Amino acid sequence: MSKKFSFPEPSCRYHCPHFKSVGPSLNETHYCMKKGKNGKRFSKKDSKRKPPAWCPLRLNSPICRIYGFRNELQEMLAFDEWLSIDPAKVGWYSPMSRRYQLRQEIPLGMTAEQFYTAAQELTVDEILNGVPVQNGELIEIDNGLTPYFFYVYNQATVFPAKVFGLEREARHE
Repeated sequence: MSKKFSFPEPSCRYHCPHFKSVGPSLNETHYCMKKGKNGKRFSKKDSKRKPPAWCPLRLNSPICRIYGFRNELQEMLAFDEWLSIDPAKVGWYSPMSRRYQLRQEIPLGMTAEQFYTAAQELTVDEILNGVPVQNGELIEIDNGLTPYFFYVYNQATVFPAKVFGLEREARHE
């Protein structure tokens, strides 16, 4: 039985450096200042809590990145850690980011939630169309707004992962 996880998008107001509000609090006008000095105004139908469909940070199709081990030593250390994991008790998993490096980037066309749902029924190789992934590696699904990571315990089991340090610096430039 799989645990329920949510993969929410961040809010513009609190997480985006390009969000700007102008005017009194009851009648604010919201702008995205990403595309120049004047920015783009949020329309009345745009949610003020979630990024709009036109958000310049949002990718048209999510990207899947696979992170392999930096070297054999890191792989052995990760294997020792892997032996101590009880898949029945793991919720969000926190692997050490210094063990990993980007190995491959592929277009997947799935959101993080779709990937996790598919991983409950299919093997990781089936979801990734035959791209090989080893036990202990990380998979990132990036929609441009928030990267979501998954720890590959084995081909049939993935855990959502909280990974700090692998986020791409160019994402919000």
